[in-house]
Amino acid sequence: MSTVKSLFLGLLIPGVFCLAGCGQSEKGGPQASEAEKVKNPVAGKVTIEGGRNPARVQIAFVRADLTDPEAPATANGTCDEYGYFEMTTNTTGDGCPPGKYKVRFYQSAFTPSGGRSVPIDALGEKYKDQNTSGFEVEIPTGGKKDLEFKITSLTQEEVDALLEQHRSAKKGNARRGKDL
Repeated sequence: MSTVKSLFLGLLIPGVFCLAGCGQSEKGGPQASEAEKVKNPVAGKVTIEGGRNPARVQIAFVRADLTDPEAPATANGTCDEYGYFEMTTNTTGDGCPPGKYKVRFYQSAFTPSGGRSVPIDALGEKYKDQNTSGFEVEIPTGGKKDLEFKITSLTQEEVDALLEQHRSAKKGNARRGKDL
């Protein structure tokens, strides 16, 4: 009987430890380490002067004071049609670690007819580089949910002109490809 008991315990104990420490989350994927977990909610609103819709404005916070090499260096967010955003580091809406950040913005332009996104920044690339965007924030422990950014964009005429340049360049590249 003791041999059966020993065999049973020999199989049961490692199985319990495996289940307790196998590192799987409820969704079946690996769990984030403590250094990767972020629970410091950060949210706010972007307003574009001149009334342009802030939908799809992409925001990135880039660490300006990376003192902890284990801490994530960036957090990202995207505005809804009213300009509201939540920052995400690892999981949707988890915010970002406390610290100082430089901020960059980008809004992809859309073609007038097809509604497709094109690689043209409707903000004129003015805010695309965090070192020259002119925006910095400090996020405290506990997060910050009342951030406000006011930015300017290109006029619709300027965006349309860039879209036309983009179309012309694509046509020129297509023609050159046929000539080769």
